[in-house]
Amino acid sequence: MNKSELIIQTTQQSSMILGPMIGGLLVASSGGYLFSFGVPAVMLFISAILAFLLNTPATESTGQKKPGMWQSIKEGFDIVKQSSFLKALFISTVFLNVFVTGPLMMGLPIFVKSVLNGSALDFSYVEGSMAVGMLLSSIIIGIFNTKKRRGLMVTLSLLSMNLFFLWFSQSTSLHVCMIAIFFIGITFPATNIPIISAVQSAVDKKMLGRLMGLLTMASMGLAPLSLAPTSMLISYGLTIDKIMAGGAISLIVVNLLIMWKLPALRKME
Repeated sequence: MNKSELIIQTTQQSSMILGPMIGGLLVASSGGYLFSFGVPAVMLFISAILAFLLNTPATESTGQKKPGMWQSIKEGFDIVKQSSFLKALFISTVFLNVFVTGPLMMGLPIFVKSVLNGSALDFSYVEGSMAVGMLLSSIIIGIFNTKKRRGLMVTLSLLSMNLFFLWFSQSTSLHVCMIAIFFIGITFPATNIPIISAVQSAVDKKMLGRLMGLLTMASMGLAPLSLAPTSMLISYGLTIDKIMAGGAISLIVVNLLIMWKLPALRKME
């Protein structure tokens, strides 16, 4: 992965965490919710103006008919089926978003309020700890630019993420939770960046877009499906710490099964 791609990846990951953290700080300020919603509205309006002013040259048409959406998805699945490494990666991505995205991203403010008895400012501290971990991990990975044993690094990062997530779910102290989620933040870039770099080097350039689109669909597309069961379990009276612990334990079991049945991800260079 080159420097520009690393910067983009780091920026995207950090913005997902820094956004809620800044939002919590705005809510905790004297301006309240009106101020916290007004600031993003103004920033979005400025972004729309800047995007309108950008002069992007039109791409030249090659005259070739582009495949449709369903055809691209089918071709992406065909690539995954032919590679044990991609199969293990795709399964890991699916289960990661099902068992972690909902309980962690949706349940985090509920956890801070109900388990830690914290405020919006405490929520900002927790989110900020994750953001610091992600930034620090991205910088370290960018400096060392590891190109060997990336599969082992990804496997250990995924397993560590689940263990830290389990530790976080069982913590009742704000400071302990900040430490646990800091390490969770470290594992995110340590998992994503080597995977993207390995996929780019292993897949044919012509099929790379289809595969990355499929992986993006598996990650971002499954996020709403993960949020729905989490909200349903909460509505049935299950506490968020138990939901988080159940998601972490389930994903630990899935990761161990993938390491056993599909060792291609672990052996990836």
